[in-house]
This record gives sequence, structure tokens and C-alpha cells, in this order.
Amino acid sequence: MKSLSIVIIGYNTAKYLKKLLLSIQEAVLPHDIVVELIYVDDCSTDNSLSLFDSFETGLTKKSHRFSQNKGRVHATNKGISLASSDWILFLQSNVTVDTNILLEYQKAVEKTDCIAVGGKILYKSEDAVFQKYLNSPMRGSNKYKQYQNLHYEYLLFGNCIIKKTIFKSIPLNLKLVKYGGEELDFAYRLHLNHYKKIIYCNSAIVTRRDHPTLIKHLCRLEEFGRSNLTLLEDSLQKKVLKKNFFTLIFIYNHRVNLFTNRLCLFFYKNIAGYFFIIKIILLTSIIKGVHQKTK
Repeated sequence: MKSLSIVIIGYNTAKYLKKLLLSIQEAVLPHDIVVELIYVDDCSTDNSLSLFDSFETGLTKKSHRFSQNKGRVHATNKGISLASSDWILFLQSNVTVDTNILLEYQKAVEKTDCIAVGGKILYKSEDAVFQKYLNSPMRGSNKYKQYQNLHYEYLLFGNCIIKKTIFKSIPLNLKLVKYGGEELDFAYRLHLNHYKKIIYCNSAIVTRRDHPTLIKHLCRLEEFGRSNLTLLEDSLQKKVLKKNFFTLIFIYNHRVNLFTNRLCLFFYKNIAGYFFIIKIILLTSIIKGVHQKTK
């Protein structure tokens, strides 16, 4: 790795952006790598852009502001076009980075034959039960060891580095303008074309601040089910919906899905937020969005 572009996208997150920039300022920079910092503002109405432009990090900076809100996939795509380095570190403005994150990513690239590296995300939420689920060792990339091949669905733009040349042959899907699916869609196609070249680096860490509560997050999943899910490849849609005998019942019977969703939410709120209960709530919320679209 000879150069690295750090791409940050944000929308009305000035209070988080400042914390992120402070953490980048304190990060250890590899002495033999050129690092640039890029911020794409998705038409914020706060002072996010001026904060970035005036903040001194000691790095070369670029910024761009859309004149109208276009969504995360377009903001991410603009960041890619502005990047001049051979690798891109993708971050969202509501995270802070660990001091050694750049060094750890450098090691990962130099020690393995990878084209993409997913890092670790620690979640903070006022919903303590949901926070425990998000950080569970049984969930997502938390199940993986250092430099192990990473399943495509866990390559998240909240913390990952990707070789820039990959985007020439596997561009982002700019149809995904609503919430969710843009990184999943890209990572799936990346996986199909470059099997076993996506790895995990558990020592490249960011902390995600103020993650929405489970209830707020479900609204986003319903939006995903109504919109972007149907724009994914059929094979990927099936994987998202985890189609089997039981989930097919949820998919084809709106009332059963809604009943299951509400029942599990009752257990979550009043009895216990067991791991499998939360997983059912998340899945049935996506399917709930699918049913809303087909009405």
C-alpha cells in the first residue's frame, strides 16, 4: 500500500464529524504511505462542510457538497471519484477511529493477498439490550479471526478498505437511493468475482456512536424491504430473506409475519431480548416492508 484515501460521507452530523476528525488527527500515520482525507456532504443544513474545511488534520483534504440530498450510495460514489490513492478507507461521519487503525490496515494489506479488508465496529446505543446484540461475539464479523476470509455481507462501508481499481469493474449500484443494500450489493458482486480475497482485520477498529435503538432501526429495515431490496439481484434477495420453509411462510402470509413480528417485539420489550428473538424481529421487519410495497 503506497497511498490511502480516507472517504467520509455525512449528512447533518457535525457533532459526530468533529469527534471523528479529532480521532483521525490522533491516529498514527504510517511513515511510508501518502494519506488524503475526503469528505462528501449530502446537502447538510448544519455546518458539517465548513467544520471539515476548517479543521486542521495535517493531511491533504478534499471536500464536496451536493446541492440536493442524493443518499449514501451517491455520496460514497462521489468520494470514490475524488480519491487519488490506490486504496480507499471508507468511514461514516458518526464513528471514531482507533489510534492504530491505519497501521493495522497497512499490515493486513501487506501480509495478505486481499483486495478488500473489513474492520471491526464497536457499537454504542442507548438501547442497552440492542447494543449487547450488536457487539455479540456470535454476530457478524465478530465471529471471525484475524485475516480470516470474511463473508461478503459483513464488508461494511462504516469501516473497510478497498482497492480503488476494483470499482472500475464493479461499480456501485446507483439505483439504490433509499436506505440499505448498497454495500451488500457491491460486496456480493465483489465476492462472485474475487472469491476469498475479502478478509477481516479485527485490530482495525472504529466505534459507532449513538446507534439507533432497535425500534428506530426497524423503521429503516422496513424502508429497505419496501425499496432497495427489490433492486438487488434475485439470488441476493433470496439470501437476504434467508428463504426456507419457515421464512417462506412469513413472505407469503402477511398476517403470520406481522403476528410473529409483534409477538417477538413483545418478548423483547417485556421479557428478554434473546439473540434469536432479535434476529427474527429484524428479518420479519424487512419482510414487513416487502408486504407494504406489494399492497
